Amino acid sequence: DAPNVCVLREYCKKGSLKDIIMNPDIKLEWVFKVSLATDLIKGLNYLHKSPIGSHGQLKSTNCLVDSRFVLKVTDFGLPTLRGAPIFSDTLESWKARLWTAPELLRKDYISTCGSAKGDIYSFGIILKELLMRSDTFYIEGSLLSPKEIVTKVRLGYPPYLRPTLDAMIISDEIAEICRKCWSELEDKRPDSSELLGLMLKFAKINSMQTTLVDNLLVRMEQYANNLEYLVEEKTEQYVEEKQRADDLLAEILPPYVADRLKKNLPVPAEAFDQVTIFSQTLLALRLCRVAQLRWKLLSF
Repeated sequence: DAPNVCVLREYCKKGSLKDIIMNPDIKLEWVFKVSLATDLIKGLNYLHKSPIGSHGQLKSTNCLVDSRFVLKVTDFGLPTLRGAPIFSDTLESWKARLWTAPELLRKDYISTCGSAKGDIYSFGIILKELLMRSDTFYIEGSLLSPKEIVTKVRLGYPPYLRPTLDAMIISDEIAEICRKCWSELEDKRPDSSELLGLMLKFAKINSMQTTLVDNLLVRMEQYANNLEYLVEEKTEQYVEEKQRADDLLAEILPPYVADRLKKNLPVPAEAFDQVTIFSQTLLALRLCRVAQLRWKLLSF
C-alpha cells in the first residue's frame, strides 16, 4: 500500500560472495572459484544486453549465492525508485567505492546506473577477490586506507593504482583477464560477451565440465566435501566437551550415581552407617562447571 514500496527477491541461503570469500570455514577449490566467476559474467552479460544496460553498483556484497552454490546478481535497476545515492565521508562509504571504475569516480555525482564498461572494471576487482580470497583492494605491503585508495584511483596518475596479483595463486591467463578488466582506458576493457568467451575458454582448458548437470554435480560435490569437514570438526569438539563433563562428574559423584544421572534415571536413596561431609562451597562450584559444560554440549 502506498507510500510503502517493497522489492521481493529470491532468498539466497549462502549469503553474499563477500561472506563466502571471507569465511575460512568454507573451502573453495579452484574449479569452484572459476564456476562462480563464470556465473557472475553470465549475469552481467544478460544485464548488458537487456534494456537495463548496466548494473552500476556491482560489488561482491551484492552477488548472492543460493543453496546450490549458484551465484546470482542482485541490487540492479530501479533508478527512479532508488534516487541518487547519498555519499558521506565515512569508512563504509569509502569502502563501497573500492569497486568503482576511475572514470565514474571522477564524475561530480554518483550514478545508480553506471556504465557497462564500469561493470567490467568492477568484475575485475571481484575476480581478484574471489581467486585470491583477499580484501577488496589488497595491495601487498601497503597500509593505504579505503579513502586514500579511492582518491589515488580517481586521480589516475601513472603508475595506476591497482590490487596486487599473486602469481603463486593466479595463473598468467587469469591475471591478464583481471588487468584487461581494470584498464584505465574504457576502450581497452573487454565487453561482457568477450569476457564470457574468455572465462568459458579458460574453464574448458582446465577440464571443467560446462554442461548444466555436470556443473551442478561438481558444485554439490564440493559443497558436500565442505560439509563433511565441518561435521567432523564439530564432532571432535563435541567429544572433547563430553569427555570433560564425564570426567568432572566422576570427580564429584560416585560412578553409579553419575551413570544414572546421565541416563536421566532417578537415583534411589541409600543409607550408610558412616558418611563424609563434603564441602558445600566446593560442590556448588563443581556443579556450576558441570552446568556450563552441559550448556556447551547442547549448543552443538
